[in-house]
Amino acid sequence: MFNPRALVAGLLALLSSACGPTVVYEYTAPESADGRVCVAQCNNQRSFCIQADQHAVAQCQSNRNSMMNNYQQCLNAGGKNCTMPPACPGINTWQCDEAYRGCFTSCGGHVTPHRVKDGKR
Repeated sequence: MFNPRALVAGLLALLSSACGPTVVYEYTAPESADGRVCVAQCNNQRSFCIQADQHAVAQCQSNRNSMMNNYQQCLNAGGKNCTMPPACPGINTWQCDEAYRGCFTSCGGHVTPHRVKDGKR
């Protein structure tokens, strides 16, 4: 079952060493059973979203590895117009998180943002 306090505590611990102010979110679950079922669906959607992002990053890395082999072969052959492939982006789940917050709220839950600096609100 979703435990919003554990999530907030974990985020606060993770962010305690952050350099500047950050926003963490406190989730208050809906009171109704239907709302909790709805939130479970939000969790599933978020998981699928994150998996899709992870897959896209892995696919980019695979493509880049192939391009790096071509680049290295070009360099080894003494090529002058060898082009290094661009780096792949890292996993960035902000869109998944943003959609989750909207879904959570539409289920009757409440999301409260808190600005955190040095691990303190």
